[in-house]
Amino acid sequence: MSTKCQKNWKVYAIDALYKPLTGAHVQDMCEVKPEPISNGVFWRKMMRETHVTGVEALYGEHGIIDDECFGDWMDTAWDPVHHVIVKMRDDFHSVTYNEWQTAG
Repeated sequence: MSTKCQKNWKVYAIDALYKPLTGAHVQDMCEVKPEPISNGVFWRKMMRETHVTGVEALYGEHGIIDDECFGDWMDTAWDPVHHVIVKMRDDFHSVTYNEWQTAG
């Protein structure tokens, strides 16, 4: 098994089979314990890798997409949108015009 365990569906699938047999998680075999990341960061990184891999495969070149594409700046840019979505779930009419405007 790779020394770098990542949060993905394969780890969960293997863990579903491995844990009942041994009583331990497959991630216990990792030399360095994986740090959990929030769902938003996980999906952003997955979308970036999917986009970069697809474009590089399409054009047959590597390194043509800048690291800023789907970069860390998106986390802070997404905060106002996330705030509006969470507030809308509680009470749709409680979101102010300024909050809508800030969310874009």
